[in-house]
Amino acid sequence: MHRNGKFAFHNVDIIVQTYESCKGSFTPPFTMNDLFFRSRKKKATIVVIDDDPAVVGLLKDDLENEGYLVVTGSDGQMAVSLARTHSPHLIIMDIKMPMTNGIKALEYLRGADVTKEIPVLFISGAKPEEIFAPIANLPRVSFIKKPIELAQLNATVREFLQKYPRAI
Repeated sequence: MHRNGKFAFHNVDIIVQTYESCKGSFTPPFTMNDLFFRSRKKKATIVVIDDDPAVVGLLKDDLENEGYLVVTGSDGQMAVSLARTHSPHLIIMDIKMPMTNGIKALEYLRGADVTKEIPVLFISGAKPEEIFAPIANLPRVSFIKKPIELAQLNATVREFLQKYPRAI
């Protein structure tokens, strides 16, 4: 315990009010053990790939607020590179992007032993019939249409992470 009742957990100072200093008026909704174990809980890593920086920012902010670690990129080549580097639990990726599109990136991912099991959630503003043909029967692949509803995205992410667990 540091001076003034401060504890340092992962660069975050938590000010703990003690029973004595509050004369019994404060009962914390957690114990110090809760704080310790919550701070040590590992989080799923998600790679977000889209050529639109606004979409990347929106998804990154939302997923981080949900408690995930988020790594971002802007094209399919970055998706493959980040997947190899970070071994994410899920990749959320646009389909229509310059350079390497999402479908081509998926082919590269499925062709490498280290990345072939990573689930991919495609996001796109394209018509679903244009999207479903190449991905319809692929395992560990799904699709959400843009504009993205964050509640639907969060529910799908939770579902994917439960359905396709990877070591965290």
